[in-house]
Amino acid sequence: MKHSKEKSAHGRRFWLVVLSVVGILSLVAMSCGGSSKSSTPTPAAKTPAGTTAAVSTTSAGAKGQVKIGFLGDYTGDLAEFGPNMEHGAQLAVKELNDAGGVLGQNVVLKTADTQTSPTVGVDAARQLVEGQGVQALIGALSSGVTLAVAQSVAVPDKVIQISPASTAVSIALVQDDDLLFRTTLSDAGQGLILGQLAKSLGYNKVATLYVNNAYGQGLSDSFAKSFEAQGGTITAQVSTEQEQPTYLSELQAATKDNPDAVAALTYPQSAEVYLKEGFDNNLLKNVLFCDGTQSLDVVKAVGADKLEGMEGTVAAAAQIPADWQSEFEANYGALPHLPYIPESYDAVMMVALGAEKAQSTDPIKIRDAMRTLNDPNGTKVTSGAAGIKQALDLIHQGKPINYQGASGFSGWDKNGDVLSGYIQTWKYSGGQTVTVTTQPVTVQTVQ
Repeated sequence: MKHSKEKSAHGRRFWLVVLSVVGILSLVAMSCGGSSKSSTPTPAAKTPAGTTAAVSTTSAGAKGQVKIGFLGDYTGDLAEFGPNMEHGAQLAVKELNDAGGVLGQNVVLKTADTQTSPTVGVDAARQLVEGQGVQALIGALSSGVTLAVAQSVAVPDKVIQISPASTAVSIALVQDDDLLFRTTLSDAGQGLILGQLAKSLGYNKVATLYVNNAYGQGLSDSFAKSFEAQGGTITAQVSTEQEQPTYLSELQAATKDNPDAVAALTYPQSAEVYLKEGFDNNLLKNVLFCDGTQSLDVVKAVGADKLEGMEGTVAAAAQIPADWQSEFEANYGALPHLPYIPESYDAVMMVALGAEKAQSTDPIKIRDAMRTLNDPNGTKVTSGAAGIKQALDLIHQGKPINYQGASGFSGWDKNGDVLSGYIQTWKYSGGQTVTVTTQPVTVQTVQ
């Protein structure tokens, strides 16, 4: 197994080849729950802007030997997503500890707030790694934060980092000594399907408003390439900064050539501002959305009537396993129709099962063992309490396993990327977000 990715953003060109987009499977939409009840309170406290949240710890009892850090967003542009994704991570910890733990000890989850800021995120990661001694970092959410943490903390300190939500294509280029992974598809897949969606809705001219970081720029470019390949015209690609007080000038730049639609490729808190401005000033008529703007907070800020029927895309499982969903809901209430919750669960599971397989808390040994957990010749094990107990039992017996995650995750390529998965088309309907279709997508990074 090759454990140095030898990736460089400047010394090597790469291109992404979409190998197949197979069929469209109609799914029954999941209804979105109201406020999530929880038998375990979210441990990370919100903090004022400009400060870093204190690290907090949750476990199922005694101090655990396997320490996993969770870089969430509890304030800032992605604050709506952080607590829900943490619930996915905490469900993994609960199931592992209920099954007897890892290495004879409880798994411990420690959380910190990145505030969707690279600077704050790096500081939070240092607290977890250098102050709390975690062997792995789950996160961050934002691709910009993930890249900063990898380059400044995870790689220099030789700690595993798995993002459940960072989709920027450029993450595959980081020179990371095989320490940076993710459990979701890159935006090579989402951009392709979003471009197809725009054309299927009858749009011939589209502008993009994108957040000025690796995620926004990459998704805007991927979407533009897909849309133009089908004969569409991109009238403008306009960058925005996070959490501006107004986006009127950016809206005017994006709409000056009267596009049929504007693609909102940012984060929720920023979208709340510019969507409201856009509708109030009659600058927006049709909007395309993405994973970053699949948000119930946006509905509250803008109004369900203005968003009704508008569609977007997100990387997501074709079908959430029923047992996993029931276990989630027993602990945290209704599963929100928001992205990257099962992906967070799978990221924790890969670290914990890797530690058990390695019989070590050394991050490098865990990393090497993680590479063996999706063995096509191993016994297939699934997410959920019963599946995780089976996985641990098989590992104890020295038998290979083939872990199939709650998110559909089934392994990595040499870059730590997910090669195959699903892109959902979803829409705003009745003040909620519901799934319309799901398309299998396989993407390969060729270097």
